[in-house]
Amino acid sequence: MKWRKITKEEVLTAILEPEDIQDSINGIKNFYKHINEKLIKATYKEEIDKFVVITAIDKNK
Repeated sequence: MKWRKITKEEVLTAILEPEDIQDSINGIKNFYKHINEKLIKATYKEEIDKFVVITAIDKNK
């Protein structure tokens, strides 16, 4: 995330307050959220007692 200049707070906002959610394979979901000039795409998978962020990118770049 540091390399892509995305903060942990931006990723959490995308997951907790998404504008769009798209299912992927094997229970993986993509969450999208506009934050300032960024379009954050956070990909994560739910496990029994937690969720794991797989990737987070700025789709506007």
